[in-house]
Amino acid sequence: MHNLYIKWEEKYNLGIPIIDEQHRGLVSLINTYHYFVINGKAGVALKPTFITLAQHTKTHFLTEEDLFEQTEYPEAEQHKKIHEELSIEMRGVANEAVQEKDFDIVLKFLRKWWLNHIRIDDVKYASHVKEKLK
Repeated sequence: MHNLYIKWEEKYNLGIPIIDEQHRGLVSLINTYHYFVINGKAGVALKPTFITLAQHTKTHFLTEEDLFEQTEYPEAEQHKKIHEELSIEMRGVANEAVQEKDFDIVLKFLRKWWLNHIRIDDVKYASHVKEKLK
Protein backbone atom coordinates (compact mmCIF):
# COMPACT_ATOMS: atom_id res chain seq x y z
CA MET A 1 0.00 0.00 0.00
CA HIS A 2 1.29 3.45 -0.90
CA ASN A 3 0.99 6.63 1.11
CA LEU A 4 -0.95 9.57 -0.24
CA TYR A 5 1.10 12.38 -1.72
CA ILE A 6 -0.99 15.00 0.07
CA LYS A 7 -3.00 13.99 3.10
CA TRP A 8 -6.11 16.12 3.62
CA GLU A 9 -6.16 17.78 7.00
CA GLU A 10 -8.94 19.75 8.65
CA LYS A 11 -6.68 22.80 8.81
CA TYR A 12 -6.97 23.05 5.01
CA ASN A 13 -10.70 23.77 5.25
CA LEU A 14 -11.60 27.41 4.61
CA GLY A 15 -15.09 27.02 6.06
CA ILE A 16 -16.82 27.57 2.70
CA PRO A 17 -18.40 24.15 1.99
CA ILE A 18 -18.35 24.22 -1.83
CA ILE A 19 -14.76 25.48 -1.93
CA ASP A 20 -13.59 22.94 0.66
CA GLU A 21 -15.26 20.15 -1.32
CA GLN A 22 -13.58 21.29 -4.54
CA HIS A 23 -10.21 21.54 -2.80
CA ARG A 24 -10.59 17.96 -1.54
CA GLY A 25 -11.37 16.95 -5.14
CA LEU A 26 -8.18 18.62 -6.36
CA VAL A 27 -6.17 16.80 -3.71
CA SER A 28 -7.79 13.53 -4.77
CA LEU A 29 -6.73 14.12 -8.39
CA ILE A 30 -3.16 14.91 -7.29
CA ASN A 31 -3.05 11.76 -5.16
CA THR A 32 -4.41 9.67 -8.03
CA TYR A 33 -1.70 10.96 -10.34
CA HIS A 34 0.90 10.21 -7.66
CA TYR A 35 -0.40 6.62 -7.56
CA PHE A 36 0.36 6.26 -11.27
CA VAL A 37 3.78 7.91 -10.92
CA ILE A 38 4.95 5.52 -8.19
CA ASN A 39 3.60 2.56 -10.14
CA GLY A 40 5.58 3.54 -13.24
CA LYS A 41 2.53 4.46 -15.30
CA ALA A 42 2.71 8.26 -15.19
CA GLY A 43 2.99 8.59 -18.96
CA VAL A 44 -0.30 6.80 -19.51
CA ALA A 45 -2.09 8.74 -16.77
CA LEU A 46 -0.72 12.22 -17.54
CA LYS A 47 -3.13 13.24 -20.30
CA PRO A 48 -6.38 12.06 -18.66
CA THR A 49 -5.24 13.46 -15.31
CA PHE A 50 -4.47 16.86 -16.79
CA ILE A 51 -7.70 16.98 -18.78
CA THR A 52 -9.65 16.27 -15.59
CA LEU A 53 -7.49 18.63 -13.56
CA ALA A 54 -7.91 21.44 -16.11
CA GLN A 55 -11.70 21.02 -16.13
CA HIS A 56 -11.92 20.79 -12.35
CA THR A 57 -9.64 23.79 -11.95
CA LYS A 58 -11.67 25.88 -14.41
CA THR A 59 -14.89 25.08 -12.57
CA HIS A 60 -13.22 25.76 -9.22
CA PHE A 61 -11.90 29.14 -10.36
CA LEU A 62 -15.35 30.04 -11.73
CA THR A 63 -16.86 29.15 -8.36
CA GLU A 64 -14.38 31.33 -6.49
CA GLU A 65 -14.90 34.20 -8.91
CA ASP A 66 -18.67 33.91 -8.56
CA LEU A 67 -18.30 34.14 -4.78
CA PHE A 68 -16.11 37.22 -5.26
CA GLU A 69 -18.84 38.82 -7.34
CA GLN A 70 -21.60 37.89 -4.89
CA THR A 71 -19.65 39.29 -1.95
CA GLU A 72 -17.97 42.23 -3.71
CA TYR A 73 -14.52 40.96 -2.74
CA PRO A 74 -12.19 43.98 -3.09
CA GLU A 75 -9.18 41.95 -4.29
CA ALA A 76 -11.10 39.92 -6.88
CA GLU A 77 -9.12 41.20 -9.87
CA GLN A 78 -5.76 40.32 -8.30
CA HIS A 79 -7.02 36.83 -7.44
CA LYS A 80 -8.37 36.32 -10.98
CA LYS A 81 -4.91 37.18 -12.35
CA ILE A 82 -3.44 34.48 -10.11
CA HIS A 83 -5.98 32.04 -11.58
CA GLU A 84 -4.96 32.96 -15.12
CA GLU A 85 -1.27 32.57 -14.30
CA LEU A 86 -1.83 29.18 -12.66
CA SER A 87 -3.81 27.91 -15.65
CA ILE A 88 -1.06 28.95 -18.06
CA GLU A 89 1.64 27.47 -15.82
CA MET A 90 -0.29 24.20 -15.48
CA ARG A 91 -0.47 23.78 -19.28
CA GLY A 92 3.25 24.56 -19.56
CA VAL A 93 4.17 21.99 -16.92
CA ALA A 94 2.06 19.31 -18.62
CA ASN A 95 3.74 19.99 -21.97
CA GLU A 96 7.20 20.00 -20.38
CA ALA A 97 6.51 16.69 -18.62
CA VAL A 98 5.55 15.05 -21.91
CA GLN A 99 8.55 16.45 -23.80
CA GLU A 100 11.07 15.67 -21.06
CA LYS A 101 9.43 12.43 -19.90
CA ASP A 102 9.83 13.88 -16.41
CA PHE A 103 6.65 13.25 -14.49
CA ASP A 104 8.00 14.32 -11.10
CA ILE A 105 7.89 17.96 -12.25
CA VAL A 106 4.12 17.59 -12.45
CA LEU A 107 3.89 16.38 -8.86
CA LYS A 108 6.23 19.12 -7.66
CA PHE A 109 4.17 21.77 -9.46
CA LEU A 110 0.89 20.41 -8.10
CA ARG A 111 2.21 20.27 -4.54
CA LYS A 112 3.57 23.83 -4.80
CA TRP A 113 0.26 24.96 -6.25
CA TRP A 114 -1.67 23.22 -3.50
CA LEU A 115 0.49 24.59 -0.70
CA ASN A 116 0.76 28.13 -2.04
CA HIS A 117 -2.49 28.87 -3.79
CA ILE A 118 -4.96 27.08 -1.58
CA ARG A 119 -3.26 27.64 1.78
CA ILE A 120 -2.02 31.19 1.15
CA ASP A 121 -3.95 32.89 -1.68
CA ASP A 122 -7.35 31.36 -0.94
CA VAL A 123 -7.09 31.97 2.80
CA LYS A 124 -6.99 35.71 1.99
CA TYR A 125 -10.58 35.76 0.69
CA ALA A 126 -12.11 33.20 3.05
CA SER A 127 -13.04 35.50 5.96
CA HIS A 128 -14.49 38.13 3.60
CA VAL A 129 -16.67 35.63 1.76
CA LYS A 130 -17.84 33.89 4.95
CA GLU A 131 -18.72 37.22 6.56
CA LYS A 132 -20.70 38.44 3.53
CA LEU A 133 -22.59 35.16 3.03
CA LYS A 134 -23.91 34.97 6.61
